[in-house]
Amino acid sequence: MRSRRRHVPVTTIVLLTVGAVVLALVSLEIVPNPDVGGGARLVVFLLLVPPALGLAGAVTASRDRRLGDQGRVLWSVASGLGGFLQVFLAFVLVTLIAGP
Repeated sequence: MRSRRRHVPVTTIVLLTVGAVVLALVSLEIVPNPDVGGGARLVVFLLLVPPALGLAGAVTASRDRRLGDQGRVLWSVASGLGGFLQVFLAFVLVTLIAGP
């Protein structure tokens, strides 16, 4: 019996990890939070990074030829949802650290 090796889309994993690191830096207040114009803070714009990276990871997973059809769909959906879920987890983390 031949063992089947599963392929993991490395680019997708890297993009989701970068999004998680950005949110961790923002949540733990390691990144400064200056005004960037119009009264908006830098954190507001940084919250858009993980969903954008998750969607970029979904695109790269859907175009990966080494994945099967089912693998492409699963990795694309997981990456897209993962990017949006990271933002909600950041709100929970900030609430646990700073209090309600």
